[in-house]
Amino acid sequence: MSEHDVTLSYGRATPRVLPDVAAVDQALDELAQEAEAAEWPRVVSLSRGEHVLEILVGRTDLSLLVWYVGFDEIACSRGTVEQPADLAFDYGGHRTDAYTDASVPVEVAREAVREFVRDDARPTAVEWQIPHFAESAAD
Repeated sequence: MSEHDVTLSYGRATPRVLPDVAAVDQALDELAQEAEAAEWPRVVSLSRGEHVLEILVGRTDLSLLVWYVGFDEIACSRGTVEQPADLAFDYGGHRTDAYTDASVPVEVAREAVREFVRDDARPTAVEWQIPHFAESAAD
């Protein structure tokens, strides 16, 4: 494994080590098509050491990103497109609600992934915010 490799993982699938932007793009295209066909979007994790960038794939109208550095830092994309209140996805085989106001255009999210693969740093292609969930009517 080289210093530029990125580990891609999702659900219960065996993680894959990918060498460059082109390989990551191809893998995300394939996973997005699978999720679209199943009509169930999923979150895919891309990691390099303690840096982790997660992307929602499987929707053509929106995506979202989550950034982690170990257990010390977490941020999600600041939404720029309308997000359904009930947006949910497959995360490790479980239905998971999306953070509030985190949706961005698919191409913007994909550009952020490319930036992460090239630079191994939090992408600047999106604005970031502290993740939060909407308060439910029951709260």
